[in-house]
Amino acid sequence: MAASNFLKTTRKSVHEPAFVLFLLIYAVASHGAVTAGPLLAFQLTVIAGTFFWLWGMTRSARPVFYRTPVDIPVLLFFLWITAAGFQSEYSYATRREILCFFTYGLIFYFIVNRITTREKIKKLAWGIAIFGGLYATAGLILIEGSMLGPDIFVPQNARISMTFANPNHFAGFLEMTAWLSIGLALCYDGGKRQLLVCMGVYSAAAAVFSLSRGGVIGLLGGLSFICLVQFFGKKKRYLMLTAGFAAIVCMVVVSVDTGELAARLLTLTDPLMAGKGRIERWKGVLEMALDYPVWGAGAGAFRFVFERYQSALSSNSTVNHAHNDYLEILAETGIPGLAIVIWAIAALFVFGIRKYRRYSRSRTAHLGLGALTACFSLLVHAMTDFNFRIPSNALLLTICAAVSINCFNIVQRNRIPAYTLPGFRTPSAGAVRALIVVGALLATGWALPPYLGERIIAGADAMNRREDYGAAANLLETAAKVDFGNADHYRKLGDLAVYRSMRSPRLKDRFFKDALAAYQNAVRLSPTNGYYYSKIGRLYLRSGDPESARAAFLTAADYSPVDPSIASDLGRVCLVLKETDQALEHYRRFIRLRPVNLVMALNELREFGAGYEEMRRIVPRDPYMIKRFANYLFSMDEKEQALQELSRAVEIDPSPEHAISHLQGIFKTRDYEKSLAQCDAYIDQFGPERSFLTFKIRILTQSGKTEQAAGLYRLLIQDDPDDHSLYLRLSNLYIRDGRPGDALSVLEKGLEKSPDNTELLMALANYERRFGQREKALYILKNIIQLKPNQAAYRLELGREFEFYQMYHEAINQWKTCLDFNPEYNPCRRKIKNVYRRLGLAEKPE
Repeated sequence: MAASNFLKTTRKSVHEPAFVLFLLIYAVASHGAVTAGPLLAFQLTVIAGTFFWLWGMTRSARPVFYRTPVDIPVLLFFLWITAAGFQSEYSYATRREILCFFTYGLIFYFIVNRITTREKIKKLAWGIAIFGGLYATAGLILIEGSMLGPDIFVPQNARISMTFANPNHFAGFLEMTAWLSIGLALCYDGGKRQLLVCMGVYSAAAAVFSLSRGGVIGLLGGLSFICLVQFFGKKKRYLMLTAGFAAIVCMVVVSVDTGELAARLLTLTDPLMAGKGRIERWKGVLEMALDYPVWGAGAGAFRFVFERYQSALSSNSTVNHAHNDYLEILAETGIPGLAIVIWAIAALFVFGIRKYRRYSRSRTAHLGLGALTACFSLLVHAMTDFNFRIPSNALLLTICAAVSINCFNIVQRNRIPAYTLPGFRTPSAGAVRALIVVGALLATGWALPPYLGERIIAGADAMNRREDYGAAANLLETAAKVDFGNADHYRKLGDLAVYRSMRSPRLKDRFFKDALAAYQNAVRLSPTNGYYYSKIGRLYLRSGDPESARAAFLTAADYSPVDPSIASDLGRVCLVLKETDQALEHYRRFIRLRPVNLVMALNELREFGAGYEEMRRIVPRDPYMIKRFANYLFSMDEKEQALQELSRAVEIDPSPEHAISHLQGIFKTRDYEKSLAQCDAYIDQFGPERSFLTFKIRILTQSGKTEQAAGLYRLLIQDDPDDHSLYLRLSNLYIRDGRPGDALSVLEKGLEKSPDNTELLMALANYERRFGQREKALYILKNIIQLKPNQAAYRLELGREFEFYQMYHEAINQWKTCLDFNPEYNPCRRKIKNVYRRLGLAEKPE
């Protein structure tokens, strides 16, 4: 087919660009289309659009199907993951992943064959650029209510994500729209170019302010790529325009950043620390890939297999993705699968770069380069994230690849390769149409089950809430049949059977059999998921078969070695079997995987009659864990053992922090002489640290040795005469000891050092009130208000003093003033109401 045939489509139709743009906006608006409902709607829309396109092709006398440089790798990859699906560790997840890839392939070839004119391509690019710019602008506006304002970040380290659940995916989407906008801007002059550059700047700025380090790296990667390609092009002025765009983005970012972004990006100066969690995860992914080098674990099966290779550093969370799309592809599809993907990427970029260098004088070629740069930007970002697994971002990547190919096809003048298909008048047209109908029906039947299963499960949950467990079980069985292959439906069916067995003891055996059958079905469908084996183990343990339970738990631990609950289950089984040493080993592992569960492990050991020595053996040799163990012993009223543990913590890590914890433990026993002796010993060991002296004052005060305590306070004041808190504590000590004169002297001495210190002034006011000098107290409170007019607590106290003198109008004015700048300060509001009620006034305060 001649190139002229490729360019003859001149109808002013916007149906195809509008269709693709609708898909993209819907996917973004529905949180990236990651859940079953939006994903189904997205897939069915693509299937329907492809069906009408292919059906229309059969009505043409000579329909053509345009070739692309990625046809062979795309077809090979689809065939490979389909064939590898028979070796998948979880065929249900692989089926869903293959359908996603099939959907992206359909939309790719739809664009390649239907959006083939400059007009249509530019309409689609305009739609994406405008949507991306407005979407980014909305994200910037919704932070602190100001667009690119100085308060763009809130103190809680806010990150823009909009409809995406993850800011990194928000950045991944916008980095592509930014480069597509710049590529389109190079096709125009004047106002249109300025508008498109603004859209690109907003998209890039929002991607940066999402605080996604991968997004920033992706943008920089795209900038390097487009500048390098333009440098070898025939018009260098476009390189200057691209550099100008980058400069504008940098100016905007630098001018509005309040330090949050800079602090985030500074973590990249030490990439090993910044990516510590990812690096540990990637090591596990490589181990997984070595175990599945050829066929892989199965497309989409990563999160159901990876737990076996997961590092203990990430044992507190479920790892759904590798945070490196290339490593995840390697683990799921093997070395051949990754090689095919690299082949497709290389074919796309070799084709695009060659065509751009040859036709760089054409403005349409610059749009093709912008789309290619968008792809490159996300491909760089994919090294640290999983944007390929987010349907909206994968869709935009597909669109950009197709737009790039079409732009370079338009500008070339040689023949464009195409396949000629059977037309309407050929005898095989009927067979082709039948094949299209069957394919559409099969694809629809392929897409529907996950969503139907989810809706049926929702109905089962509703039946559970109504305590109609029979109906719930029937619905779960229906879900397992409709959404066939989903192991989690059987797991839920087993959970329900276990719950029913606890509610109906007479039918316990029957429900246990139902639960066991359901869990075994889950294991059959997903044989590498340790969670399902642990369910079987717990069922055996409840039914009084600890040996079978141990076998199931050991299998679960093999597939999920970092699941702390399985280690706990193994410990419990060993306790039932009276194998104490093995139980303690499992509990040690349980605590090592999740230290926060120390108390849970101790309680389980105590439940089985373990004593102090056994419990001590599972506590890690870590001073902080030992202190938690000591607190547990205190709660069990085992004070002597608790003090032994606190002393051991100091021996392991001699530091004032642990020594103070030991002193606090002794202090709890109310043995003040022992506390004082130990405090003196630590002062000799660590020196006269303030923390020790302060604690010694506490001991002396509690044991009635106030003069010695006061002497230590005076010593501390000599060392740090500007610390007003010391004057406050010493004055309080004198007041409790019945020495008001000394207390007043201390406060006055403190005010000599800090005459405007409101805390000291407030203490002096309270002192004057306590000893009947209310006029002096009122005068001091007025001075405090002059120093801190917006301090609610001080306004409240001044109002109370006016109330004492029955100056109700002045009191109410003070409290109302307080509410003007602090409307939520309820003590003032209550005081106003009480005064009005006491005076019997009909008028109520505002």
